[in-house]
Amino acid sequence: MQYSSSLLGSSSLFSRESEEKINIKEKTPQQVAFVSVGSGSSGNCYYFSSPQGSLLIDVGVPIRMVEHALQSVGKSLCQIDAILVTHGHSDHTRNVARLSVLYDLPVIATPEVFLLLDSLKTRFKIFPKNRIVIKEEDSLVRGGFKIESFAVPHDCPETVGYTLTFEDFRLALLTDVGHYLPLHYSIARSCNHLILESNFDREMLINGGYPYSLKQRIASDLGHTGNYEAALFLSQVYHSQMQRVWLCHLSKDNNTPDCCYKTFQNVLGQRGIPLESLLSILPRFKATPLYLFNLRQNELAIDSETRSAEVAV
Repeated sequence: MQYSSSLLGSSSLFSRESEEKINIKEKTPQQVAFVSVGSGSSGNCYYFSSPQGSLLIDVGVPIRMVEHALQSVGKSLCQIDAILVTHGHSDHTRNVARLSVLYDLPVIATPEVFLLLDSLKTRFKIFPKNRIVIKEEDSLVRGGFKIESFAVPHDCPETVGYTLTFEDFRLALLTDVGHYLPLHYSIARSCNHLILESNFDREMLINGGYPYSLKQRIASDLGHTGNYEAALFLSQVYHSQMQRVWLCHLSKDNNTPDCCYKTFQNVLGQRGIPLESLLSILPRFKATPLYLFNLRQNELAIDSETRSAEVAV
């Protein structure tokens, strides 16, 4: 059978186009995603996903807020593999048990956190099958991430921070930190992404309207991290492979994004550490856009719309 040259040409063109499509698909990078749903004393919640699953850290915000934040970036609570909990204060745990029951989600927490959640007067009690106990310096794998816990000094029993690792993505969450421990420095230096608490400006706290006892508690070694302390810590752990640092848990009354940023600018600027592409401040009452990280390429994939939506400082 004879075939016309035009038909052969079309077939050849089709093959090349198919091959190009296959190559494009093969070159699409795997990504880790991050969304901050809320950050501050009004409620904290962070979402992470890998190509193998997804996690929440803390659920101190309304469940509808979590649902809306994930839906807006094409994600769903039905896809969550586990909820990690840092400690038992209500701005981190307010809706952990309820979300776990409604969506049948496992909860990873310390024994003290489970005791606290069980003591709350609510009809939502985490099912035994969904309780995964973690202790300081434990590790496990969920949602594709290697999860490692570490001690954090705070006025709540068994407060922990977490590192999340997936291939070359490694992030540490350090929030509600009364003071930094030596292990925090080594952990932060091993990461290319950080979420750091920067709760208060010391002058604003001292001169503000809080009762003296509350001021003492916030600034104590079991309280929260101030702007200067967080900036100094970052200046000591920063390295050239560090890609992104988010500042979290800013006080509504004792801090402002502008004040926070200027403190970091002063401290890090003296050491020649670039801030423009490194530092972001997480909003208190609204979710961030979706941050995407290309694996094995050492780069943050973030479009102009996402960048413009970051907190202005």
